[in-house]
Amino acid sequence: MSTKLSIKQDSYCTAMFKVGSETFGNGQKSAKAAGYQGNKHTLESISTENLSKPAIIARKKQIQAKDKAKITADWDYITKKHIQTIDELPLGHTNVQQALDKLGKHLNYYDADNKSKVDKPLALTEEQIAELKRMALDATNIKLRTG
Repeated sequence: MSTKLSIKQDSYCTAMFKVGSETFGNGQKSAKAAGYQGNKHTLESISTENLSKPAIIARKKQIQAKDKAKITADWDYITKKHIQTIDELPLGHTNVQQALDKLGKHLNYYDADNKSKVDKPLALTEEQIAELKRMALDATNIKLRTG
């Protein structure tokens, strides 16, 4: 049993497991994109067979780990940028509320319809703003430690 992937197998892994790929999660389309040939059933069989191979399972884990690291880094960067923007503005500045709103969106303060999950808009004191920033940093640190 070989632990090295062929060019087609590596292409299949990229097509199948890379988040954002047009064929992500679709075995038949991923097999076809990798250069395997055959009808729908043949491509599905090839995909099923590939998914059982230890080398492909290992490559899947590598690809997913890279994607997860990138997503975590993006989350961390965006959260820190929002907090930096809030820190750089004077408290009474109108853009403070906009920056807090964007941070709230980033931290899932809104539902899928972009409506606030609370009844009233935020009217925050200086202490509440500091607490929100602390909570955002804590959430980022927890994601980085557990991610």
